[in-house]
Amino acid sequence: MNNFEKKQWLRLILCALVLIAASLFLTGIIGGGHMTYTLTEQTDAPAVSGTAVEETEQGFGGTVTVHATLDGKTVQALTIDTPDETPGLGQRASEEAFTEQFIGKEGPFTYGENGVDALSGATVTSNAVLKALNRAITGEDAAEPVQEAAEEPAPVTEEEPAAEEPAAEEPATEEPAAAEPETVGTAVEETEQGFGGNVTVKATLDGKTVKALTIDTPNETPGLGQRASEEAFISQFIGKEGPFTYGENGVDALTGATVTSNAVLKALNRAITGEDAAEEAKTEEAKAEETGRVIYGSYMAKRETNFSTIRVYVDSKGGKITDCRITSEAKMENSDFLTEEIKEAWAKAIVENGTADVDVITGATLKFSSEAVVDAVNEILGRVQ
Repeated sequence: MNNFEKKQWLRLILCALVLIAASLFLTGIIGGGHMTYTLTEQTDAPAVSGTAVEETEQGFGGTVTVHATLDGKTVQALTIDTPDETPGLGQRASEEAFTEQFIGKEGPFTYGENGVDALSGATVTSNAVLKALNRAITGEDAAEPVQEAAEEPAPVTEEEPAAEEPAAEEPATEEPAAAEPETVGTAVEETEQGFGGNVTVKATLDGKTVKALTIDTPNETPGLGQRASEEAFISQFIGKEGPFTYGENGVDALTGATVTSNAVLKALNRAITGEDAAEEAKTEEAKAEETGRVIYGSYMAKRETNFSTIRVYVDSKGGKITDCRITSEAKMENSDFLTEEIKEAWAKAIVENGTADVDVITGATLKFSSEAVVDAVNEILGRVQ
């Protein structure tokens, strides 16, 4: 082995010794004690220790589930599931603003004490939470200080029969003000034959008092019987005790829609009492049936011409025409020759004269429309005179 090779081996040995010494120093075998490295996991919140419990109670729209972590009777953590409660009202029980008032406090709880309050406008949901949480803490139900009767009745809103919406169902909104308060009571539904079809009454009753009411009139005459679905008619029943009679206690029938009004009254009274009540104008209708005539109510007759579809609406009381309205729809562009002025003048003349044979229509172009209106009115007069 020559000198160059010896130097190369010497360098390799020295490098190996340096590496070994460095390793021994880092592990603490030489140069000091052992070096300890600790790895810790960073968490967003401290761990909550305690006993996990879960209880379910019936709320306003469905089940309300309480998940709690307890240290004895003290609430360490709390979540509340309210998937079926009213958005903006009962569902607020799942929000931190409501749940945090229980954290760190010892149960059982009572609303109005120890900084714990029920949700405004959501009494049923609040009581469900309280009942479930107290049962989780004590193993038994506690008294509920919030009475269901304290809830305000839901305001009545107009329900359009052809656009069920939720209408109702309503457009989605995150604003709590858009939701209606929960109404406590017994839900009932009754159906009665109206002028054009079934009239359905859906009411929420507290005993015999109407707390909420909607009326479906999809087959009644627009502008007449369908007005029974509007708030102006419905609101006169809210907060009042039945059974009802038109002309009493601020409850009046719809002008020009007697058949629909009586259908509503009959269905609502049956829902309240379980039996039919007397109807206003029933005597007159009974007399009309005996003679084969109808002398009290609202009627519509439709006629088709080559140019338009014509409808004549007539209100009658005591065998006399009290109101008349004529509508027409063109079958082709510019094919309807009945102007609004002509229809209004003709309808007014029909009411004043009690007949369709009035000197309002002139000109050959209106011959077919004129004959259609006269024929429609005469059909109605055959029933009311």
